[in-house]
Amino acid sequence: MKGHTVKSLLEYIGCITSFEQRHVAQWVYRGHCDSLFELTPSLFRLDISDTYANWHEAEAYMMERFKREAIPHLSAKPETELDWLTLAQHHGLPTRLLDWASNPLIALYFAVCGNPTSNADVWCFGLASGNNCWPSSTRAARKLHIESVSCLVFPRHVAPRVTNQSGCFTQHDLPDGRTPFVPFNKQRGLTGFFVRIRIPAKHKQDILNELYELGIHRAFIFPDLVGVSEHIKFDMVAQHKRGTNPDQVASIMRSFR
Repeated sequence: MKGHTVKSLLEYIGCITSFEQRHVAQWVYRGHCDSLFELTPSLFRLDISDTYANWHEAEAYMMERFKREAIPHLSAKPETELDWLTLAQHHGLPTRLLDWASNPLIALYFAVCGNPTSNADVWCFGLASGNNCWPSSTRAARKLHIESVSCLVFPRHVAPRVTNQSGCFTQHDLPDGRTPFVPFNKQRGLTGFFVRIRIPAKHKQDILNELYELGIHRAFIFPDLVGVSEHIKFDMVAQHKRGTNPDQVASIMRSFR
């Protein structure tokens, strides 16, 4: 696994655009606001040691309840089990899915938006090309057959959050019984590889403000009233460094003469 450290949005973009493309069919990205976090789906972070249930039974119990109690809040009923898992995952229910984004700026937002005193990581997963490695090709040609040869899943857009977050998942098998889950990046036999980008804690707020200027903020990430409220609150309380450009300042001053 390769590692990089970046201190600004510009450095991050430079790092992302340097990644291998010819032999990689798809890059996906995941942000962790604390560098101690592992690549472990939320279901397997639960402590079920005080029950006789295994992972299968714990998942089945939660999904049965979610399907029963979510109905009044749905404008359309999900059609498949993956639809249900996608809805559950995007609304905070622990599932076997691990969230990723095909947009690296979304992952960076999640990395820098919380835990201001902790270093952050953006995990990048490059899925090896299984269709062609030509020097030039369409994106579709690169990505054909991805879902049939990997655990990477692009769900139906059953909620606005999936769309705005460029959401996709890796879907993981349930371990036998209550066996602990092996973090994704430590598993064997993967047809891809990982790059970890570290963001030091002291640079998180500055990068968050830089993302804001590009339209990557709470109201975009969470397109609902909670997101709108959090976005307005951010405007009111988050201070940012106001850079200056001498040439542009001179031009502004001339316009007042």
